[in-house]
Amino acid sequence: MTAGEADLPWGRFASPVRIEHFCKFGDRGTDGAFGFSYNYLDYFFLDENGEEKYMARSYLDEIGTVSVKRSMAELASPAMEAILCYLALRFSRILALGGEGYRELDGPIAASVEKRVEDFLSNSEETA
Repeated sequence: MTAGEADLPWGRFASPVRIEHFCKFGDRGTDGAFGFSYNYLDYFFLDENGEEKYMARSYLDEIGTVSVKRSMAELASPAMEAILCYLALRFSRILALGGEGYRELDGPIAASVEKRVEDFLSNSEETA
């Protein structure tokens, strides 16, 4: 098994090869408060060629939500579906780029991910 794989090639779920934590702050105002404050985790995944290509971000003030840095159209690949399955096991809300910014995962991709995750969870309960 190579880094980023958990029962693949793209048969089940892709694991991140790297997770990084970042904090970014804006300049302090005269009241001492920061102009902005971002505290987030970036998840990095491999593509079909083994190159680090895909990324998802979760802001820690919205820990149940993750944003995939790909458009809805780009999500229709075996590699992306494996990544989405990994994320669906950890986050209750997955967002991807739509025509008007980020929106919740929906349609056939969401249904396929949900089915694969449900199958995985029911098989996990049987073997536990």
